[in-house]
Amino acid sequence: MSMKMMNAAYLVDNVALLSLQEKQDGVEFHCFDTDSKVQIAEGHIGWDVLDKQPFSTLEESARMAALQKIPNLSGLTVAPVASEMLEQMRGGRKVLWQMKKADPELENAKNIRFITSSYEDRFKIPDGSAVEIEYPNRKFSARCEYMDEYHLRLGYDVLHICQLAEMLERGGGTCRPEPLITEERSAWDLGSKGFLAIQTCEDGYDYTLYHKDFTEIDGGQIDNPEISMNAARDQILSDYGFGGRTMTRIDYDELCDRAEDAEVSRRESVLGKLSDLSSRTDTPVKAAKAKEAER
Repeated sequence: MSMKMMNAAYLVDNVALLSLQEKQDGVEFHCFDTDSKVQIAEGHIGWDVLDKQPFSTLEESARMAALQKIPNLSGLTVAPVASEMLEQMRGGRKVLWQMKKADPELENAKNIRFITSSYEDRFKIPDGSAVEIEYPNRKFSARCEYMDEYHLRLGYDVLHICQLAEMLERGGGTCRPEPLITEERSAWDLGSKGFLAIQTCEDGYDYTLYHKDFTEIDGGQIDNPEISMNAARDQILSDYGFGGRTMTRIDYDELCDRAEDAEVSRRESVLGKLSDLSSRTDTPVKAAKAKEAER
């Protein structure tokens, strides 16, 4: 059992709000329908079940075990959200009060609110989390930073929460909390800064950064298997000064193939130049030898 009691909330399949709260004898969960605001499931998961889950963290083990107990939820998309979203649910205030009692830090958490242009609440995410924005011809993710109750930093832009809502509605766009990446490999287009590829490894995550021409910038490892791939990505981008950039998820294998082709092309170019240089250097030498032979 962890020293600090685990509390978490997720938006599941864009239709349900799932909360997890660690207790002395396991984890308690509550699930609410986000449309009707009513509770659709609740239960308790004991340590005997949690200890058998094939995951590295209590949070991931509890989340997967809870989803298995809730009917009509596939759990294909799961996005971390602020526990404050429980305030919108019937009976959710009591659950939130229990979570805050166990973790007083939740009381002063900086959560970013997303609304409609009519100021109707849509969802909230913790400071530093990312959202996924989709327009008819473009889809990208961006990290968000809490500025104050009515302002956020989206990527590099500071926006009023209503301003963002109006921009999305005018452009036919949608916004949602970025889902957790559950695959073992993923890649992103970072715009003018290039590309990032990440894959899981025994100790955490291996990563490689590429230029726009698919040549390698740098690579390394994040030695922390307990964080999500989303968190590993954000840490890498922050370390390289790319934390405010928008990013578009792309196919991992295709990026690696392009990078391999670029490396082969670079080597062939270097060998070609060396061969050309060698032939130019050899010509005067061969001519001198031939002249010497004639004598």
